[in-house]
Amino acid sequence: MIARKASNTPVNVDVNFNFSAANPFCKVLNVDASKIAGSMMIRLTPGGSYSILQGSHRQMPAHQIYITRPGVVTDVYRASAYAPICLVGYMTCPNATFTRNGKF
Repeated sequence: MIARKASNTPVNVDVNFNFSAANPFCKVLNVDASKIAGSMMIRLTPGGSYSILQGSHRQMPAHQIYITRPGVVTDVYRASAYAPICLVGYMTCPNATFTRNGKF
């Protein structure tokens, strides 16, 4: 996973997350067609608010996003696995998109 600060102001910070993972033994024509990939742009404030401005991911396997701070874990997003057919390749599995707002 790669996380990069996209922007910040005195009242918030925007962070962009990108991830991509594949099984090196599961390549078709030397292409990782079955890779799991996604991205998210989240805005965090010092007051404990979050806003997922945009997010998307392959729907296999199940996904979970959470924010932690000492003694507290806040679930931000959960998605169940779509179907095993998603492991065949990206053309068999639609992307899920999501946005969320809340407190952590």
